[in-house]
Amino acid sequence: MTRFSRHLSGAPLSLAFATAAAALPCGAFAQSNVTLYGLVDGSVGQFQNAGQPKIKKQQSGNMTTSFIAFKGSEDLGGGLKAMFNLESFIGADSGQVLGRTPTTFWDRQSNVGLGGSFGSIFLGNNTTDLFIQGLSYNPFASSMAFSPTMRHMFSAYGTAGGGATSWLNSVQYFSPTIGGLNFGLQGAAGEGTGKSSWAGSASYSGGPLSVGAVYQRYRYGASPTDRATWDVGGTYDFGPVKLYAQYGKTEEKLTATQFDAKFYQVGAKVPIGAGAILASYGQDKYDSQSIGAGTDYTNKVFSAGYDYFLSKRTDLYAVYMLDKTTNLSNGNTFVAGMRHRF
Repeated sequence: MTRFSRHLSGAPLSLAFATAAAALPCGAFAQSNVTLYGLVDGSVGQFQNAGQPKIKKQQSGNMTTSFIAFKGSEDLGGGLKAMFNLESFIGADSGQVLGRTPTTFWDRQSNVGLGGSFGSIFLGNNTTDLFIQGLSYNPFASSMAFSPTMRHMFSAYGTAGGGATSWLNSVQYFSPTIGGLNFGLQGAAGEGTGKSSWAGSASYSGGPLSVGAVYQRYRYGASPTDRATWDVGGTYDFGPVKLYAQYGKTEEKLTATQFDAKFYQVGAKVPIGAGAILASYGQDKYDSQSIGAGTDYTNKVFSAGYDYFLSKRTDLYAVYMLDKTTNLSNGNTFVAGMRHRF
């Protein structure tokens, strides 16, 4: 996912850094840098999920979750560098810090790592391989509100059970890209709980084609949860139109709460002028083997919109979403919004 960022600037910040540097050994900042970056997303309109009432409101983070972050690196010589990331979700409509419960300030990502010819490795709270896979192969990317893939994998409205978008206390490795191919590995230790999780991914990009696959085994929560998820996806850019597709499945592995959820998504992006038309359809079919008759259902989501860029950092968007679930009334969402990256 592309991020637009800029280095810290302005007299007050420069003065603060200069003052701090004076108190440290000489050369402490000789080959290092720190960047402040982020994104603010706000939208207004009618929001309605299947079976729920219509709500007119202004909301933050629908196309992309709003966040503020710091990152930095230091050249250690010999092609080796040290890196860190500190990222926090924010609710631009309320000013609140957002994240898992209890609220964690650096919930988007907080890690430290090393990079070199071997690839990169990070320790801390790391974005999951499954989340990266999900956003890479649908036209609405990481949108938890409008992307069928992300709704079905991660939001409360889906059943695919991908779990958290980042793993606490985890180790993550990304290989270097060789001939367009790379892979990743991720693990989160149980730290005495017996609930360790792990994931592996691989992707290839060459010319107009990009494909990827991921497998995740996720154990979490105070009550036992053990879910295995796999997903395959791809894009092909024809020029006038870019096509997207994904297919995957989640299985709950515990005997007392067995279920599986199959999900797929197809989409397209059509560049027009300074923007693009986005369209995506996805289906999530939930099948329970233990909860009882009448609990199986299918959720279908169709989203279409236009995203117009005023500049490289600022865009306006309008989206319509139809949300259909078995035995529930349809949900219709009409939203207009704005994003600014800094």
